[in-house]
Amino acid sequence: MTMGEFSSRLSLLQAFRNHAKTLQNSKITVDALSNCIDFYVQFGSTIAEKLSAGRALLQKEISEVILLASWKDVNIDALKQSARKSHTALFKIVRKYRLRLSEPVQPLVETGLSLETLNKSAHVNKLHRIEQSVPIMEGAKLADISSRHKDLRDYKT
Repeated sequence: MTMGEFSSRLSLLQAFRNHAKTLQNSKITVDALSNCIDFYVQFGSTIAEKLSAGRALLQKEISEVILLASWKDVNIDALKQSARKSHTALFKIVRKYRLRLSEPVQPLVETGLSLETLNKSAHVNKLHRIEQSVPIMEGAKLADISSRHKDLRDYKT
């Protein structure tokens, strides 16, 4: 999977999960799809940031090409040459953007996310955040901890 395909493939998985919810006896499938979606959604903001950073640099290059393009010539040959030069420069920038979009997502997924990125993510489930905030006490049971933490009161083991 590439960075350019990431959001559309994730949307496709979400649509499939929503369809599976409408079917009878599909709880296992829905749960598996939900787990998969929840895992990959964590990487969405990081991938979007990488793409927008690359896009910003390329947009700057495009604006420089536009500034350098000269259309004030009255000679037709000079206009053709200027157009050819501008077209070549813009095509190089488009090629760079295509390379950015075709970068694989796999290295990012394999290295994982930093703890700061995980804490910023709105899609990290409550239990993950609670595990970090509740100190682990030896011999303590989930019932003891859940009675003290409001998000765990409804959690059943």
